[in-house]
Amino acid sequence: MKGVPIRYSLRNLMRRPMRTVLTLLGLSLLTALIVFLVAFGRSFGRALRVPGDPRVLIALSKRAQTFEFSSIRPSDLDLLENAVVDDLAATERYEPLFSKEIFNYAGVRLAGDAPGVTREGLVHGIRPEMAPALLHGFALETGRLPESGANEALVGRNAASRLRVPEASLAVGAKIGLGDDEEFTVVGVFKAPGTIYENWILADPEDLRQTLRRTDYSFARFKVVDGVDVAVLAKRLSEDERFELSVLPEEVYFADFAEGFANFERFAGLLAVVLAVAGILTGMNTLHNSVVGRTREIGTLRVLGFSKAKVFAAFLVEALLLTGTAGLLGCGIGILTHGLPVRVPVAATFPVVVDGAALATGLVAALLMGFLGLLFPMLRALRMPAPEAVRAA
Repeated sequence: MKGVPIRYSLRNLMRRPMRTVLTLLGLSLLTALIVFLVAFGRSFGRALRVPGDPRVLIALSKRAQTFEFSSIRPSDLDLLENAVVDDLAATERYEPLFSKEIFNYAGVRLAGDAPGVTREGLVHGIRPEMAPALLHGFALETGRLPESGANEALVGRNAASRLRVPEASLAVGAKIGLGDDEEFTVVGVFKAPGTIYENWILADPEDLRQTLRRTDYSFARFKVVDGVDVAVLAKRLSEDERFELSVLPEEVYFADFAEGFANFERFAGLLAVVLAVAGILTGMNTLHNSVVGRTREIGTLRVLGFSKAKVFAAFLVEALLLTGTAGLLGCGIGILTHGLPVRVPVAATFPVVVDGAALATGLVAALLMGFLGLLFPMLRALRMPAPEAVRAA
């Protein structure tokens, strides 16, 4: 005997339209949440994982772990620069690029803002001519590099999103208020794909020190030529007793930085798993009630000669049609969040990218809801002898 016709499964879905619609809606929303959380976790991980240049080293104050908590006296950076030059000169290497930099959360005032209104911006001081060589992936999109001493700024292409303002507010020619009464002119927009740099506002460090009334620097960044063992150089400089600084390769810094926020990504993944389990339990409850209410129907199919496997297959097709449709609808809802800007506590804003992996995870989760939701109540119902099942109330 052939299996139960598929039209049988389709007809059964239409027998209880209200239950079908409510189940479809609930599972679609769960799938959409799973898609979003997976996409968020993957996008967040990408936003924090700056690849780094294997030839670049970063110097922080001894007890600091990140840029924002580091503070270094100019005299210590002078000593460090001399030590780096002397160390490399001993190995017949040329003088490295050496940049004394500032990393600062600062109140930003934009044209059109009401008096006294400021927005928290992430301002970074770096010598403009060194930015292309020292910032991984850096490239100008529009405009030019700032000139030192001219109160000019360069903005990342994601800075407007982080400040929650239209891109026109930070276009070339726009004015940015910093400090008490200083005004910087935007002269260019830059990109650095796959990095947090795109959230930053760049300016000359000396201009920023004067504007923000800082006497210190945040950190230093310097680049050596190929062939220099950066790990050995970093260790040697970190142990130098003339200054209390921690020197490490840029790759190591950003790897540690990303690991420090890995719990956000793990939490998003855990929440997606919890939602999937909740969906499976919801499906089990819904399908259990459906199976219990159709015990006589199951018994009748078996009396008519359909095997347990064929009866199970018919009900499975019905469940997968329902949850598969819910999965596709949920993925469609999830796609609507593609490009949604999300701000995280590291002063970075990144767009959620709903990629194929997020959509596949949502669809598989929806199908698992149907399969596992049906499996246990159906196995229980099929254990009942067919004549007994036919006589069930």
